[in-house]
Amino acid sequence: MVKGKELNKSSSNLPSNFVIKAGDIDYIKPALFDGGYKGTFTAIKNACDEIWGDERGNLFVNSAYLDRILRTKSFVAKEILVNIPREDKLIFQGVTYVTLGEIMKIVTKRLQELPAGKTRAYLLLAEQFLINIRDNDKFLNKRTEMQLQLIEEFKTLKKKRIKSYKIENDELTGKILLKGAQFSHIRAKSVYPAYALNIDNGLIVNVDTHEIITARAIVNEESLLNLCVELGWKTDWYIVYKNLVL
Repeated sequence: MVKGKELNKSSSNLPSNFVIKAGDIDYIKPALFDGGYKGTFTAIKNACDEIWGDERGNLFVNSAYLDRILRTKSFVAKEILVNIPREDKLIFQGVTYVTLGEIMKIVTKRLQELPAGKTRAYLLLAEQFLINIRDNDKFLNKRTEMQLQLIEEFKTLKKKRIKSYKIENDELTGKILLKGAQFSHIRAKSVYPAYALNIDNGLIVNVDTHEIITARAIVNEESLLNLCVELGWKTDWYIVYKNLVL
């Protein structure tokens, strides 16, 4: 069934990497609470059914349905959308999609602010829809497959960078590269996954250099630059990095 839907969507106005629609999978639907209105339940369900998963298992919410999911007025939802970080939004043919992770953060914040009542109860219901979709095997399997693929691709970064730039020395200390030298991410792959496979988002360093970087919890170019200044390491990579990656 899902495969057929994927073929049909090719002619629609959707990003090409959107491959699974929540409404096309058999995810667990939460029960409506006592006293809840069935029409509101259906509106929440229909909005959540429009969530799409990409080939990596990442989930995206069509911003047109934010008011239904967040249980708020449409003009408030539009204001919320404006304030969502750019990296958590995907705009395609005039339609804005928001990462499910960012929507979950907003839901959690609103639940902390709302008093007891039906609005909060409906928001809890919407949250359960989102959780059940996120944790469905279809999307979990996609993410697992992608993680295994990424692990293999990470292993190629060192060789690719060394070959591309003919590197023979530790790019931070200047020492001759030793056996076991590593590709050290500048922007940590766990924090900046979009840069994880970019060979310019890393430097080739010896094991002892990498161990210092890890021990100091370096996660981006600014913290790495500060460490380099402190330890007297090279800093010329910084300007090059800014020009190549940003």
